[in-house]
Amino acid sequence: AAGVARLGGRERSAALCALWRAMEAAERSPLVTDAHASGIAEEVLGVEAARKMSSATFAPSLQYLVALRTRLLDDALSEWLRASASGGRARQVVQLAVGCDTRVLRLLAEGGDGEMPRVL
Repeated sequence: AAGVARLGGRERSAALCALWRAMEAAERSPLVTDAHASGIAEEVLGVEAARKMSSATFAPSLQYLVALRTRLLDDALSEWLRASASGGRARQVVQLAVGCDTRVLRLLAEGGDGEMPRVL
């Protein structure tokens, strides 16, 4: 847990959300899949801390809430992008303060069209 202790509140929250997305992705019928979440969680939290936190008693409920929020936002954004494309409108999304979010990678992996974002 030494890796977790050095993280500030926002960083810890972002890393834990990545961990909970990774836990959800490992389920038999996951709400979301995220091929990058496990690696991010282990890199930021440390492998041992990620393992311990994933077995904590609070983890399953938070895993579900993060997965549900992720699925709802992914679906809403995908729908907006499809509607924008069919309506001939410009399609640009700016996502602020997302921490360890991998939404663009998940949506591209699910068959979305687009390009990798530039990070400013």
